[in-house]
Amino acid sequence: MSMIADYFKQAELALAAYANLFSGIAGDEFRIALEDGGKGMSPTQAAFFASHWRVIDQSPASPTGFSATVFEEISSGKRYLAIRGT
Repeated sequence: MSMIADYFKQAELALAAYANLFSGIAGDEFRIALEDGGKGMSPTQAAFFASHWRVIDQSPASPTGFSATVFEEISSGKRYLAIRGT
């Protein structure tokens, strides 16, 4: 994978971490959560992301705004940790 493709993957995971997700979310519910009422991914980007990733778990946002999400790439089974900024 090129460095640019790797950075793009990391950027998408970071953006997705801002959505309110939970283990097992899938389909339209996952896509809509990623779109976040127009503040998140575009509908096309959200649909593509939801078809290539699954949510393993997301910590609830703390009073400080911290939240972390573990995503699994469906094709490889590799897991990635994305931390929401505060």
